[in-house]
Amino acid sequence: FLGLLVEVLSRASYPPAEVKADRDRAADETLIALSQPEVVASQALRRRLFGSHPYATPMPSPPTLRRVDDAALHSLHPLLLDPARAHLVLVGDLQPRRALGLAEEAMASWTTPGAPGTADLPPVPAPRPGPIELVARPSSVQSNLRIGGKFAVLGEPDWPAASLAEQIFGGMFSSRIVANLRERNGYGYSPRSAVRHGRAGSSFTLAADVATAVTGPALVEILYELGRVATLGINDEELELARRHSVGRFSFEIASLPGLATTLANLAIRGVDLGYLTGYPKAVIATTKDQVDQAARRYLAPAGLVMVVVGDPDAVTGPLSALGEVKL
Repeated sequence: FLGLLVEVLSRASYPPAEVKADRDRAADETLIALSQPEVVASQALRRRLFGSHPYATPMPSPPTLRRVDDAALHSLHPLLLDPARAHLVLVGDLQPRRALGLAEEAMASWTTPGAPGTADLPPVPAPRPGPIELVARPSSVQSNLRIGGKFAVLGEPDWPAASLAEQIFGGMFSSRIVANLRERNGYGYSPRSAVRHGRAGSSFTLAADVATAVTGPALVEILYELGRVATLGINDEELELARRHSVGRFSFEIASLPGLATTLANLAIRGVDLGYLTGYPKAVIATTKDQVDQAARRYLAPAGLVMVVVGDPDAVTGPLSALGEVKL
């Protein structure tokens, strides 16, 4: 297996016919994806969140994909697959020293002489809150609401508290945003928040897809819940529930061999010490209500977040304008 892996890494052939078939399929899939409002909303939010940072890079256009050929892939290969920046994770019923020896022997032939490598990413910039960005989708029967901001970095001291605050707000099914938008008001079926960790920084996003007629009221409720958690904090019952959810989810993720391998690879890529595997659950259990409240104020306050809406401008511009400036 290691031999096959090294062959792919160092001597990939990129047969022209296969490249053409794969690129055409990718172009067709991208064309379909870019017609979906949730994808349009995600792309718009990334632009607002990251500005000129590489993380804001949009999906490639189908015409651009169709111009890719095998020569381009051969040129790109050593730039992306650089052994100096790679991590190998092996998980299983292995003898560590023997596995390491086999890996070193197999990988010895993987070199990229003269390859300049990939430049280090600059840190993710702080988002610039401003007008509500409205992406026009005329006659749409639904609006896609997206809100985002900078978040605690994986492995940093305030990450456990911030992660609990995010879960209480919108990261689990019993969260405040689900209780409000879905259960009490019936505005959306599956509102949710999530945290994405990149090597250059982490970000928080909230997604809610609602009927056009309730776009304004739904955004009012979202801002209310963000303001409430940021200013009034959480309660002890929510904290205990989030602790159990967080530890349980993490334990489940690393319980299988593929899950453990993926977790280890993600930690290695982000430069997080492997002590995180045992340290994170302990830190979550030890996190206090005051620490979670502070993290909520730091990362979930509406004043520090950016907002994007994809919807029918004729129907939603008026209601949204009551909440702030709207930019088309």
